[in-house]
Amino acid sequence: MAATDDYEETDGDREFLYRHTDARFFLEALESDVHRCEALCAAMPDDRFARRTLVRTIWAEIEGLCASAIDWARYYASDASTLKGRYTEAERIALRGVVAHVENGAARLVESGYLRTKETLKFALTLVGRGAATLLAVEYGDGGWSALIESLVVRNRLMHPKCADDLLVTDEEIQKLERGRSWFITTYKARDRAEQATIAAEITKGFRQWMREDRVGPASSAQDDG
Repeated sequence: MAATDDYEETDGDREFLYRHTDARFFLEALESDVHRCEALCAAMPDDRFARRTLVRTIWAEIEGLCASAIDWARYYASDASTLKGRYTEAERIALRGVVAHVENGAARLVESGYLRTKETLKFALTLVGRGAATLLAVEYGDGGWSALIESLVVRNRLMHPKCADDLLVTDEEIQKLERGRSWFITTYKARDRAEQATIAAEITKGFRQWMREDRVGPASSAQDDG
């Protein structure tokens, strides 16, 4: 993180920069895999392996984005975070991965286990951007969400094949997958940008400066003093 003349970098700043750098590498690698698979399918449109690999790779990217959204929400909703008030108590408990359980008259917290994929998708989209001062609601009725869920059936079929036909991916299934992916990525990134803009404006002067340099480059950062 770039520090200003009157701002001293803290351990929290360094932790955030490490988390951001690690998450960016993780998500960029998944996105790169998708682009390479799309190029492979374009070069060999009838290749069955390329089609199956594209489905698996796109879903790896989507699930990676979900994991990142939930992990960042856990970070922002922690007791030490200035953004914790923007998360509900139920969400903060869920992010801890526990549920309340009563046995023999005693209450205790136990691990909640894994959410189903469809629930994870919606939970991640609900959480990403939650730290933003203003945030548009997710639009589930424009066809993108339904295309994504329909393509989830294809992904599950490929991951748990029972016969040769389960390994075939049709043109229509590829088209639905691409539409669902486009909707999810667009929705996710729009909410994430809103959150990052809020964080840059509200958290610290040092972080605000670092966000400028990280996103627009040092040459342009001097023009933004707002």
